[in-house]
Amino acid sequence: MSYAPKVFKFIRSIDDIKEFDIMTSVKPELNRLQIFKVKEKQEHQSGGKSGSFFFFTEDKQFIIKTMFRHEKNILLKTLPPLVTHLIDSGGKSLISRNYGAFRIKSKGMNPIYIML
Repeated sequence: MSYAPKVFKFIRSIDDIKEFDIMTSVKPELNRLQIFKVKEKQEHQSGGKSGSFFFFTEDKQFIIKTMFRHEKNILLKTLPPLVTHLIDSGGKSLISRNYGAFRIKSKGMNPIYIML
């Protein structure tokens, strides 16, 4: 499931990122190994306070951050002022871009929320 698809499509258009690029990069079956690598590292290192983790997509095109539902809700609330800022800056803002918020469900996995 994709959240705020029109808003994120606009943000991606600023950087000429196509929906096909996103869908190809975030396939759970391709990134499952990346997720397990990060989880294994976290077991041996102290993680962040939130318990979320970051990893590159298998094709190294994007960084994924796992989120909890309340973090996803906060992200979605920040979109209107972010879009206003991006428009006002002519797309030249130094704020890092979020290209999407998704709920991913795959066979054999619990659903997870991710930010791209």
